[in-house]
Amino acid sequence: MIAECEEDAVVGMDSTGLTLHSCLIKGCKGPGMDLSDSARATITGGTIAGCVGGVWAWDSSRAVLNGATVAGGPSHALLVDGAAAVEAQVGSWVLYLAAVCWCVALGAQSGGGPPGAPAWTAACILLPARSCSA
Repeated sequence: MIAECEEDAVVGMDSTGLTLHSCLIKGCKGPGMDLSDSARATITGGTIAGCVGGVWAWDSSRAVLNGATVAGGPSHALLVDGAAAVEAQVGSWVLYLAAVCWCVALGAQSGGGPPGAPAWTAACILLPARSCSA
């Protein structure tokens, strides 16, 4: 368990490779995971909750989430910027966010996702108005 950090819980920079299995990350004053440069991370199971944000990916970083629960707290659950990408596996469904612009997955309550999947798999907001594939 990683809890009550004064800043980000887990930080990956440069060409760092991170793997987390069934970890609980909670109550941190920054995001649960903050990736930049060409860092790579795989999170299998576990929970990120009660932090300022969930998983933030910048530059050309990559994150793969397999069965992990990610809550955003007062900020974004998933934030993807630059050439970064986040892939989230939810059952047999895969959410892939790639950003040429700001692409943020939010905990929207509206439908549109696969039956039984968490609501955030259905929402991608683009800021500013440029193309973004999700």
